[in-house]
Amino acid sequence: MRVDHAALVRGWREGGECCEIDGVGPVPVATVQAMMSDAFLAAVVTDGIDVRRVVHLGRQPTKAMETALIVRDPTCVVPGCNVRTGLEIDHVDGWAATGVTRLDTLARLCHLHHAQKTYQGAHLHGPPGHWVWTPPADEPGPTAASPRGAAPAAPTGPPG
Repeated sequence: MRVDHAALVRGWREGGECCEIDGVGPVPVATVQAMMSDAFLAAVVTDGIDVRRVVHLGRQPTKAMETALIVRDPTCVVPGCNVRTGLEIDHVDGWAATGVTRLDTLARLCHLHHAQKTYQGAHLHGPPGHWVWTPPADEPGPTAASPRGAAPAAPTGPPG
């Protein structure tokens, strides 16, 4: 779940404050407070620990990083892709090249885009929130006329 610290302390949201459960959406602050008393949950409090400064020397992200990624990247980060389920964590710069795992160099990708980046030469670069996607050389990027993932148009005339 994600909740603004001020809203959690106050007991209700004001203005643009956030209180939501991943996969559910916005919920009353009272719901979060009730869950805190008897559930095991991961919460990201926006005025809490600054996970952007966590650097891990192992390949796998820490649990704090995973939680922050769920909040930061609720959908595949490739512009125009709205996949929300089955997202995979990607080391944008490649862990073998850097030897560290940092939140700002991780992104959540759908299986298709992760495979394209890993095996087909696609590239993801830029800072979180401003990612730029370069598709594989043999696949054109999405356009207004042919959105990514759309099947080719079926022939309309008689066969052959």
